[in-house]
Amino acid sequence: MNRPLRIALISKATAPGGGASRVAEDLAAELRRGGDVADLWVGRYSGPPVPHIRQLRGEGLQRRAVSLAD
Repeated sequence: MNRPLRIALISKATAPGGGASRVAEDLAAELRRGGDVADLWVGRYSGPPVPHIRQLRGEGLQRRAVSLAD
């Protein structure tokens, strides 16, 4: 039996930001439904807490992640 994949997705913001952020959140949810372990790491978190969505901590990490996404 295959072990589930462990996947980390990185996005500039959560779904209320729209666009690619919405796609990243939907993709993480779909991967989890398929049995994989998928966590979404975001620079800007808004909305209610969701267990598989994590905020990047630290000013330097956030700045680097957001600059890569721009």
